[in-house]
Amino acid sequence: MSLDSSGDEDDSSGQELSLEQTDKLATLQDMTGIDDLNICRALLSSNNWDLEATAREQLNIPPMMRDEEDHDIYRSRSNANNANLPPRNGLNESSSSSPPSPSSTTSIVLSYGYSFLLFPFRFVYRVIHFVSSYFISFFPSEPPSSPGVDVTNFIAAFRAEYESEESSETSKLPFLPLSYHSALDVAKRDLKFLVIYLHSPQHDRIHDFCIQTLKSREFKSFLQRRRNELLLWGCSIESREGYNVSKICRESAYPLIGVIVLRQNRMMFVGQVEGYVEPMSLISRLEAIIADNEAFVVTARL
Repeated sequence: MSLDSSGDEDDSSGQELSLEQTDKLATLQDMTGIDDLNICRALLSSNNWDLEATAREQLNIPPMMRDEEDHDIYRSRSNANNANLPPRNGLNESSSSSPPSPSSTTSIVLSYGYSFLLFPFRFVYRVIHFVSSYFISFFPSEPPSSPGVDVTNFIAAFRAEYESEESSETSKLPFLPLSYHSALDVAKRDLKFLVIYLHSPQHDRIHDFCIQTLKSREFKSFLQRRRNELLLWGCSIESREGYNVSKICRESAYPLIGVIVLRQNRMMFVGQVEGYVEPMSLISRLEAIIADNEAFVVTARL
């Protein structure tokens, strides 16, 4: 899909957006690197404001399989079965006019009595809830951190845990201290591959991967050798920025290494490596991804 299109006219520019739509608009802009808000709005509108579907479409990630067709078949069968049932009113129309039985009258009386007894407790609960909500409103919650802060916090935490013994900055992993959106802009401007690392502290072997693979001499040599062709970006999925990026990846395991590059004037995911891998295995797979897509970068430089 070309990003030069003006989008659908159904969602008129004069219509105000809800808070949820505004959040989706900003998230899509961060994910795809599209600067024009009107284009982002048109893309979301064409997908009925489905953020995941729009992001996958723009980043050339195939959508996940859905079972909507099975639901349609089930509904059609249910409707057919219900059509064969006789109407309830046709069973015994005279029953609707019969007087209520003594047992039903007793149940109604008991129900009203039970509600009457509970009324004071419900009233007190609502008063307490209202008063507590009123006072809580005077203490604003902590505002969400910005994307750039999420990334710099991850880099600081990563270096504190895994690179505290490194003597110089040059010996540390060269993570870009930028938001995902800004990293995309830099990679697009410089015509470089953007290698992203999504860190999930709760998954198995994350610690081993950081120590044995990311910090390995082989991987650092690879980054040094390819420094004119690629950039490294990382973030934790426990932060909002990392979580937003993870939503556009069809990940099945962590840690996750993804590769993004400019193809046909769009920044696209062109490959990813999931789960724990040894340094040489990771390097060989990244080399293969770069080799498969290097022609697009060469063409863009012409």
